[in-house]
Amino acid sequence: MATLNDVAWEQVFSKLPVIEQIKKVGYFDIKASDLKAAADREPRHLAKIDYESNRPSVFVENELNVLAISNSSYRIGRFNPFFKLPDWNLESSKPVSLQPSTNLETLSTREISSENAVIYSAYSSSMIEHFCEEEVVPTVSGRMRTNKFSFSVDSYEHQAQYVEVNGAQIEIDAGFEGKSSFHIFEVKNSISSSFNLRQVYYPYAMWREVIKKPVRNIFLTHSNNYFDFYEIQFQNSLNISSASLSKHVRYSLGVNAPTKSEFEKALQELSNVSPSGIPFPQADDFDRVIDLVALLMASPKTKNDLAENYDFDPRQSDYYLNASRYLGLVESFDNSTYGPSALANIIYSKNAHEKKAFLMAILMKVPAVRNLSKIWSKDGSKPSLDKVIQILENLPDTSTLADSTKKRRAQTVMSWTAWLRNQMDLSQISDVY
Repeated sequence: MATLNDVAWEQVFSKLPVIEQIKKVGYFDIKASDLKAAADREPRHLAKIDYESNRPSVFVENELNVLAISNSSYRIGRFNPFFKLPDWNLESSKPVSLQPSTNLETLSTREISSENAVIYSAYSSSMIEHFCEEEVVPTVSGRMRTNKFSFSVDSYEHQAQYVEVNGAQIEIDAGFEGKSSFHIFEVKNSISSSFNLRQVYYPYAMWREVIKKPVRNIFLTHSNNYFDFYEIQFQNSLNISSASLSKHVRYSLGVNAPTKSEFEKALQELSNVSPSGIPFPQADDFDRVIDLVALLMASPKTKNDLAENYDFDPRQSDYYLNASRYLGLVESFDNSTYGPSALANIIYSKNAHEKKAFLMAILMKVPAVRNLSKIWSKDGSKPSLDKVIQILENLPDTSTLADSTKKRRAQTVMSWTAWLRNQMDLSQISDVY
């Protein structure tokens, strides 16, 4: 599926000598007005490539990326501004649990649907002070222009390229100042596997020139009531590619795990998952399913919206939308726009542990997951992928799949069952499923 940005950037490359100029001098600078004329699309949409998965196909094919160098111009080159985040292993590391403030009626842990709500929830529960290891005060947020600064960025062959920036627009989600440091936060209300370092480096480069205190860069993500804090440190303050992860802590807000009785109640209240006309999905990361539904709770979206604005590539948008529809959590309004189902609206209005109980119950209602869960609990060890394939071969909606497709779907069943088991010891409730 080609996104609007894919099409627009193809137009730019067909009308302007981008590749030729890059081969000749190493980069191609373009004014926002020329970019808009060539692409017939707003430059701010074209240049907003926050995740590696958002890269337009013509960039991927030619190993290119784009950076703002002023408020009205951009540089395209063979540099790599993306930083990969580590996977979180829930089995080996447990989150730090903090309690929400009990005297703030306007803050609810039930619906953290915006980046501002993420910041308010993290601040009011003392997560931010816990991570920063000092008392802090919110002092800065919003859009602003950078001063003049320069830096180097590595190419895909690890060759440094020099970039000069003057008056580029940046947006700081939140800045907190303490006695020892100034902490700049970039916030995402969804899972991220990578992000564009521009989002933290440009504010860092600006503020380190105007204050005396050290500037700390924190990338904060929220998903399913988990808050992941990543502190990014630049080993060389003049090289954006010298970024490294110096600290990572995952927090949970309040009670996140359901009780046995809550899970049993959810199982009893939900009907079986029996989608009409939707094939068994391929979407291994169930947390991403939860995230996608949360994004649609804020407002209906198209596949293009998801592929351009969140950490989903076009193929993933399709896979995870189908998985959410299969589970009864998402509906298609007009074959192009998607939003939450009535069931999703009910589930996502509950508190964190009740919501998780219902999401677990939905998975348990999937015959393949339920069957694998029983075998896993009975044997006391993780079943082989061949065992999952055998389960799929004996179910009506998966028995006729091609062998290669069964293997991919089996991986999804394995991942969903593992997610389910990470939430609760299912051997304790085997009698209810």
